[in-house]
Amino acid sequence: MALAASTAVAGALIALPSATGGSSAYAIERGPDGSVVLTMLDQNGLFEEDQQKELAERLRAEGIHVSIDTPRPGYVCAQPRGKNLLPETMKRSVDGKDGPEKFEVTLHTGDSVAVEDPQPPVKPGVWAAGRVQMFEGPMKPCQEVPFKGPELLP
Repeated sequence: MALAASTAVAGALIALPSATGGSSAYAIERGPDGSVVLTMLDQNGLFEEDQQKELAERLRAEGIHVSIDTPRPGYVCAQPRGKNLLPETMKRSVDGKDGPEKFEVTLHTGDSVAVEDPQPPVKPGVWAAGRVQMFEGPMKPCQEVPFKGPELLP
């Protein structure tokens, strides 16, 4: 039986050491203008609770609002939650090796990051993919709505 998944992942955490030590799942650097550059790669580390808590703590220390949401089975967070930063401020680069792509997102004090990690399954046999979203300024809180993603594939 094939499974379908909602792949609305806006970003993924990286397997690089941060510039200030700490996690190997992401890097956070302060830009010369006071901005925060969050570098991400490979979402697998993102949905480990300790990585989520560490990321949230480090971003909050930089003045970034963070929400870690775990909607109950069968639900996801309603969209949109704010003005999405990704299309305008995300730059993608490939490290030139066999590794995955890296993502860099520039955040400013008062911007927001939402980590959504739905409880599996959202429907029998269907799992929604987690997502990371970055917003300019504040974001709306997670309002759970029923998952309306893809059905099982034949």
